[in-house]
Amino acid sequence: MHHSSPSEDLLLVTAKTIKGKPLFVKPSLAREVIRCLYRVQCFNPFSLYAFVVMPNHCHLLVGGKEYAMIVRTINKWKAAVNHEIGTDVWQSQFDLQIVTPSRRVVERIHTNPLRLGITATIDEYPWSSASGRWPIEPLPQQEEAPLLAYAKKFGHVTASVR
Repeated sequence: MHHSSPSEDLLLVTAKTIKGKPLFVKPSLAREVIRCLYRVQCFNPFSLYAFVVMPNHCHLLVGGKEYAMIVRTINKWKAAVNHEIGTDVWQSQFDLQIVTPSRRVVERIHTNPLRLGITATIDEYPWSSASGRWPIEPLPQQEEAPLLAYAKKFGHVTASVR
């Protein structure tokens, strides 16, 4: 597990399946998405603060010192999932939103299955860091990170990237 530093930027990542196919209703595929996330983290250190694997998309709250490194790492994760599952799973683009560390961002991720009626409580959904089954890092107590300050100054806090 990577340990956060005060100068990390936090990014909310949303990756969607091709044509919105609900591939991850199958437990073995949802589990593989999470396993690939941790395998990629071993070789490409980043902080993982929260995640949820939904039937046709995933949300991750990640941190890292360099925006470009995070983008490369997310692409490696998507490629690893494709490889392990044996087919192209993901849309080529994914969404990034620069965020300030807060419980509200984590709750937004964790309540996704609840809002969609998939589960009655957030901790019973197994494909989420809210379940307590997967190790994550506590949110950092930090000042506004450099990338977020820059983005706010120039009005760009979201992006779709390949």
